[in-house]
Amino acid sequence: MENAATALGSTNGQPTGTTGDHPPLAKGERLHADYHLAAIISSAEDAIISKNPDGTVLSWNPAAEQIFGYTAAEMIGQPILKLVPAGLEAEEWDILTRLRAGERLHNFVTQRRHKSGRFISVSLTISPVRDERGIIIGASEIARDLTEQQAAQATQAALIDKLQKALAEIHTLQALLPICMHCKKIRDDHGFWQQLERYLNRHASLNFSHSICPDCLREHWPDQAEATLRSMEIRMQPPTPPPPPLLFSPIPPRRGWNTCFFPKHP
Repeated sequence: MENAATALGSTNGQPTGTTGDHPPLAKGERLHADYHLAAIISSAEDAIISKNPDGTVLSWNPAAEQIFGYTAAEMIGQPILKLVPAGLEAEEWDILTRLRAGERLHNFVTQRRHKSGRFISVSLTISPVRDERGIIIGASEIARDLTEQQAAQATQAALIDKLQKALAEIHTLQALLPICMHCKKIRDDHGFWQQLERYLNRHASLNFSHSICPDCLREHWPDQAEATLRSMEIRMQPPTPPPPPLLFSPIPPRRGWNTCFFPKHP
């Protein structure tokens, strides 16, 4: 917010004052507030930079050093254009012009250049800083590194694309297929005739193992048909169940006879 307390930096990167619409604080309270604000800025994960209306850097927090690779000593007193890639200078001049007019930029996605030369995608929130009289004396800039977010989005997009390709390979046969009444070939969508098993293999999740039916076996191999079929029947017959257990039933003894048992089937 434009009226929120905004730290302005000195040559060592520490805040030297704040601006706002609140009543003046006592000296001790002002000092405590300054150190409290400095601690917030130093511990922030986003780069927090202040600059004057011409774009000269006035303060540079540790997150800015981590994101852009420059130390505070290397950037304070330098133009913010040092971070702008070639070809985007006009964009930065437009931002400065809008800030001097009192505009605020929120989540402005662009690119900045790391000290190593690589480009970084960042989201910028830039607000004008005013003094006690309401005059714009600079700007506060918060830059959020979008590298990890964009990498996660790219990974997600790759997984979605992979899933869509996998789903596209799962074919469902829902059509009227011309089939030859003699050789049983199928005519595909391009007008070519091909074997039934080849067509189904390409358009459905099927694999074939070739065999022969009893009728064709008798027609083409009559000499071996019966023996082969008997062998197949033997292999296909269910196993012979075990015999039932024998149950012994006692016979009531008669006078003068010994007790004996006879097997009883259920």
